[in-house]
Amino acid sequence: MVLAMPASWTMSSEASRDAESDPEDDRLKESRVAQCWASVSLLAGVLLVAASCLGSQSEAIYIVDKVVRMDTAASFGLDSASTGMVLTTMRIVQILLFVGLAAIFSSLLGLAASTGRHKCLAGTYAASTAACAAIVLVTSIQVFERRAFVEPLIIREVDITCNASVYVQTAAGLICPWAEKYSDSEAGTCGASCEWRVAMLKDAKACSWLPTLCESFSYHALPADACTSTLSALPDTACPLYGSSLSLDACRDKCNADILCTDSAHSVTVGLKPELCLHFQGLAAEHPSPEWTKLEPAQVAGYLSSNGGPRECFRRGEPEILDRFMAHNLRFCVSTALLAGLLLVSVVCAFSRMYNLSHRRRGKPEASQLGWMMFCPCFASRLHRRFNRPEISDDE
Repeated sequence: MVLAMPASWTMSSEASRDAESDPEDDRLKESRVAQCWASVSLLAGVLLVAASCLGSQSEAIYIVDKVVRMDTAASFGLDSASTGMVLTTMRIVQILLFVGLAAIFSSLLGLAASTGRHKCLAGTYAASTAACAAIVLVTSIQVFERRAFVEPLIIREVDITCNASVYVQTAAGLICPWAEKYSDSEAGTCGASCEWRVAMLKDAKACSWLPTLCESFSYHALPADACTSTLSALPDTACPLYGSSLSLDACRDKCNADILCTDSAHSVTVGLKPELCLHFQGLAAEHPSPEWTKLEPAQVAGYLSSNGGPRECFRRGEPEILDRFMAHNLRFCVSTALLAGLLLVSVVCAFSRMYNLSHRRRGKPEASQLGWMMFCPCFASRLHRRFNRPEISDDE
């Protein structure tokens, strides 16, 4: 038969443990544990600063920042100076950089507060670090939500900026070094809309990032019969077709470098038919002779016919910068969310030890016991009975 131990015996045994404990040893232990948790807060702040610095150096985030500002300016008729306060991912990264520095400073206050009974320092550390954790968590959620917001925006802006005629006109107006390959006839006349876009891009220093945005795309494979249908759909006034004996990867790279190239095909060597890379549209400057040969549709039809051997056709898809931005965005979101959780856990644990260091007395509840009694009273009835006995004094 098992005998139940009376509650008074349990409470008296806990009280005896309080009486047997050495106050100085308890303070030293609480101080060391508080210092460890404050150091964790400091480490989280340093990692947050490092993550923000890496994010600010991301080319994908930088370019998307420029694209979002361009789209905002076009949608609301703003100039470049008025888009400075637009909330972009780059702006969020910069905000988190300062939040990380604030977390480092508050963690240093926590390390100082953990050396003794410094109530004001402990309170300042807890409040400021908890606020930093809340800001980091909110901004990480904002960064994640921007994935769905930014994708259609980038696609819309890329469709405009990377349109062949708009891109060539803009590059000529910006007088970018790489725009020399476009002739005056290809550039055409820059109207009022083109001049506004040139002015916006000039303020954004677009010569350095426009090629990355508009000369690097993913490509979708098309059915085999799409090669011949694309060829037959070309108008009589279309640009000449260009062919070269390049490998499949080199063929795609050359198409990427040509703003006019949206469809390409590749045929492997079969018998007497050599390997052929075919661009259905292209700029003359990107297809110099003798590496490239101008071809007529009739010449190409034999290579693309059903008896012409294995062939692959590709069509330009979304810019690769979008995939890179999504990947960087997700990594940054996950890392900041984890750091926010680490900050919150460390400040709660450190402050509870600092509370014990400053307020703990024999017969008085610890911070963890107070937490149980305040937030989980149904499971802390024994603690309530222990610390509300008539014989226990409330004096310091």
